[in-house]
Amino acid sequence: MTRVLALALCLTIFPVGAEACVCGLCENIVANLNLKHGEVVKSVGVFRKGMTIVETLEGPKGSFTILATTPNGYSCIVTFGTNMHHSSSSIPGERADP
Repeated sequence: MTRVLALALCLTIFPVGAEACVCGLCENIVANLNLKHGEVVKSVGVFRKGMTIVETLEGPKGSFTILATTPNGYSCIVTFGTNMHHSSSSIPGERADP
């Protein structure tokens, strides 16, 4: 049942097909990202009326990963990348110099 929910979550994120999905237990994915890239959870948000948790992980060299996690702890990687930086702007929609 857990994998069925994760596949459904993945298909809503990647409508082209499940082959684009990397999913597993959240604790395992987070531990693996920490081991390989030094990434740690930096922010957490809830959407879909509490049915999905979004986590942003960041590494010391600018890597980042965004996870979507079901309430039962199964996660799928939504996206990942490099060169993460934070804006110093406090005005919504305004970009600060990196």
